[in-house]
Amino acid sequence: MGDKEKRARWWNPDILSYFVAGGIAGAASRTVVSPLERLKIIQQVQPMTRDGQYRGVWRSLVRMWKEEGFKGYMRGNGINCLRIVPYSAVQFTTYEQLKKFFTRRGAKELDTPKRLASGALAGVTSVCSTYPLDLVRARLSIATASIPVQNEIPSAVPKLDTNTFGVDKRSHATSTSRAIYREGELSMIGMTIKIIREEGGVRALYRGLIPTALGVAPYV
Repeated sequence: MGDKEKRARWWNPDILSYFVAGGIAGAASRTVVSPLERLKIIQQVQPMTRDGQYRGVWRSLVRMWKEEGFKGYMRGNGINCLRIVPYSAVQFTTYEQLKKFFTRRGAKELDTPKRLASGALAGVTSVCSTYPLDLVRARLSIATASIPVQNEIPSAVPKLDTNTFGVDKRSHATSTSRAIYREGELSMIGMTIKIIREEGGVRALYRGLIPTALGVAPYV
């Protein structure tokens, strides 16, 4: 079999259509549920104290709107779409290609074990390829929410200058009990640089990858 024939087996117009279809579907679905996605992350990480806690879905969504407006609902959705487009594209394309591989392009029956294996491997592949974006998106969702952090900053912290923001940018007076981020860090690039600089280099962007991949395999 020549090189052209081998390339034709692994690359054809169907693969491009898989990428496009998977990417568009992923971006559309994530944008629709963006407010709930951010609220989920906030409620997962907020401390078990009554002060400033987000309680209830509807009340929390109303609070988010009052404090941040529509922008608050979409906070982190840009990076979420940047993650989900390649994630969905890689997952859908890998799944379809693995099904062909396991069935030898239709020569064998596509039974349940082959479907499960294809789905699991596709899920792991997509997670590994987009995990840093997912981690940065989660950090941004947390950093911009007006909730106290687990370890409060000591009261002796100097007054904030004009280049820093507390998590709740509207209440600098109470920022001594909130995590502090510089203005440039509340962006995709800024947060990525912060994680790499302060948490051990590029490796920090993959923290938690193994348990995530192990969880995604049976899920997908």
